[in-house]
Amino acid sequence: MQAERKNAEVLKLVQDAVVEDNNRTLDDILFAVNVSKESYMQKLKVAPRNPTIMLRRCPWETRINNHYPD
Repeated sequence: MQAERKNAEVLKLVQDAVVEDNNRTLDDILFAVNVSKESYMQKLKVAPRNPTIMLRRCPWETRINNHYPD
């Protein structure tokens, strides 16, 4: 694995991998882009001054419209 990558770079790599094939698990995606799960989770942390809700979903569930449930 490369020496420490920047947060935005790692998150972009993972995002691009999800767009390419959204039926893979998170572990498969992280393996494909050569990022450890610990490193990815560290880069996902949000600054306390910017409260954000993170929903836990599978990659293929990222394009669900929550405003109109089935």
